[in-house]
This record gives sequence, structure tokens and C-alpha cells, in this order.
Amino acid sequence: MYAASALAANSVLRSIFGAVFPLFVSPMMHNLGTSWGLTVFAFLTLLCAPIPFLFYRYGAAIRARSTFAPGHGAPALSKVPTKNEEAVAEEVAEADLALEMRQAEERVQAEARA
Repeated sequence: MYAASALAANSVLRSIFGAVFPLFVSPMMHNLGTSWGLTVFAFLTLLCAPIPFLFYRYGAAIRARSTFAPGHGAPALSKVPTKNEEAVAEEVAEADLALEMRQAEERVQAEARA
């Protein structure tokens, strides 16, 4: 829903980092040496490496608490579904499966005719 803002922020931050990095990388490499200077970046990379996995694991909970996420009024993630909700979910799953089977049969029939 707010993808344009996220993409704009990404572009601005990338441009800022691109402009600022040359200002401190040369002195850092000169003072620390190439090995230790690159080791600093390697450690920063290692610190940032788990971030995508954390978003994958906790992203749904973060979005559930967000007032900007679509479907903000959705029930909490820890809510136990009622029997009626489970029955509806099973019906929807069965309907989806039936639709997929029907589409697969139609594709097979279309291939047989061709």
C-alpha cells in the first residue's frame, strides 16, 4: 500500500550512502590498512545478515501491530480459531483444490485436442 514511499526511501538512502562512503572509506583504509578495514565491513555484514530471516519470522506480527498495514483491523495472530472458522477454512481449501483439479483437467483436455 505504501510501496512508493518505501522505494523512495530506499533510493534516497542508497544515494546518501553512495555519496558519504567515499568520504570515510579512504581514510579508514589508510589508517586501519586494507585487511582490517575490510574486516570492519565484513563484521557489519555479518551483523546485518540475520535481518531478512528475522523479518521472515516476525514479519506477520510486525504487520499485525502496524496501523499502516492493509487489514489493520485483523484479529490478533495468537487468536485460536473457532470451530466455525476452521470449518470455513476447510471449505475454502476444498473449493480451491476442486478449482485447481478442474483447471488441470481443462489443460489436459486442451492439450489432447491440440
